[in-house]
Amino acid sequence: MVELVLVISIMLIVAGMAVPRFANSLTRNRVEAAAQRVVADLSLAQQHARLASVPQSVVFDPASSSYRLSGLPDPDHPGLEYVVQLGAAPYEATLPKINLGNDSSITFDAYGVPNKSGSVSVQCGEFVRVIWVDAAGRATVTGGAASGPVVNDAVGSGGEEHETVPPGSGTSGKSLPAQAAAAAQEHSFLGSGG
Repeated sequence: MVELVLVISIMLIVAGMAVPRFANSLTRNRVEAAAQRVVADLSLAQQHARLASVPQSVVFDPASSSYRLSGLPDPDHPGLEYVVQLGAAPYEATLPKINLGNDSSITFDAYGVPNKSGSVSVQCGEFVRVIWVDAAGRATVTGGAASGPVVNDAVGSGGEEHETVPPGSGTSGKSLPAQAAAAAQEHSFLGSGG
């Protein structure tokens, strides 16, 4: 009988150590999935703008932790507009910081070029991922070991926010057309002289 109590006690101790790790893993996976979903939908909006030769907007709503692709039908419900609720399952994430200028939207023109560059933060628990959109419309995720360099965009222990720097931020100070031209030349297969 003593052996049974001892074995059960050891199992409870091990389970007590494993539960917090599992919860952190689940939260980290949720924020990663939410960030990748935002990146995929920004790419979808850019592709739709190019293929249809019409402007395509992505409008973020931090109050409801959601965003919509204006004018695009929902792939699961063709009669409805494409809306993603990040606050609902499976993501259960928030949009704590949107840095897209005066409003919380980004519009890709008929050539797939965004009207602005900026960032959108996605948070789930203590984990934060930042989606950066550059002048050419490429979206990248930062904030975790699996997705890029770590940035300090999360609210720290003292409640203060830390400044972040976008990937490849050497273009700061240039206008959007100059940034787009530099980005296009950087990623072009046609070099400047062979």
